[in-house]
Amino acid sequence: MSTLKQLEPNEKTNLILRVGKRVPFSGLICAVLAGMSFTASKIFIKKVDTVHPTVNVCIRGLIIMIFYGGFVLYKRLPLFGKNRKEFLGLCGRGFFGLIVCVTSYTALWRIPLGDSITLLLTATVFTSILARIFLKEDFTLVNILCVILTMFGVIMIAKPPFLFRFFNNDTNQEYDMDKMIGILLTLIAAISFAFSYVILRALRGVNVDLIVTYFGVFNFFGTFMILPLIKPFIDHPETVKIPETFHEWQNCLGVAIAGMLGEFFLTSAFQLEKANYIAILRCGDVLIAYIAESIFFHSEFQATTWNIIVGAILILFSVILTTAYKSIKEKFTDQDSLNKEEIIPKREKC
Repeated sequence: MSTLKQLEPNEKTNLILRVGKRVPFSGLICAVLAGMSFTASKIFIKKVDTVHPTVNVCIRGLIIMIFYGGFVLYKRLPLFGKNRKEFLGLCGRGFFGLIVCVTSYTALWRIPLGDSITLLLTATVFTSILARIFLKEDFTLVNILCVILTMFGVIMIAKPPFLFRFFNNDTNQEYDMDKMIGILLTLIAAISFAFSYVILRALRGVNVDLIVTYFGVFNFFGTFMILPLIKPFIDHPETVKIPETFHEWQNCLGVAIAGMLGEFFLTSAFQLEKANYIAILRCGDVLIAYIAESIFFHSEFQATTWNIIVGAILILFSVILTTAYKSIKEKFTDQDSLNKEEIIPKREKC
């Protein structure tokens, strides 16, 4: 199997890369902002229950396509990429992005927001493996430790019923079919998310506007092909409609704008940072999700419970370890480069 190779970045035309060199940890900052934006988008999805999530994906894709497509035309960027490999990467990002949106948004109608994001974060494990296979990125013991700590932290904070029910006295507690379907859809989204992570890293150096435009194009046109296939399985077919009331339009536009910002920050993060670090750092999204759910949907959230405290400590330690490992590794890499530069001139003099 041929492996994906990272495209060489053109820093003269890529503003994101130029800014990233001047702002410390800019890739990690973009990852945090992306997580907050995606959480806001999911909140809007749950707030409007009269318009099917797939319709929201379509509207979101149309707005992204128009907004970022305008920049692509203004900058006269190559619409099909500079080569075949770049074009296939753009199409792959659009396709897997479509699968993520449709499956994860639909699942939000069946399971809680916090549980949904918890399951989505299993993409961390898939990403580390795929990044090693396709991008040949290092996968050290530190990466393994961070993945394990993060996943345990996420599980402790989220306390998903499908895991913790085995520790409850109520052994008769069972998941209904809606929740099982929601879990399955979210796991499909997580796997697709992992492929998106790796493809975005392979597209490092490609203009962000072009990448997000492809995402919007696939979201808009892809929903027209998906809807006829899934409509027979939709519980409330009357929700597959164009928004009518002000409340519906307000939330649908909120989904689109928050999602558009999320795509920009996520794409920028992968322009500036390794896939492994971004995937691990985004595990902190679950805490934001549960706080948001308690505020907007009046769900129970007790910040003093032992599982949340333990989970927060595990995630915090994982983030600190990841950042420290990154800094130390870069320091030694820079030092090795300087040593090589000093040795070569000496040999030339000899």
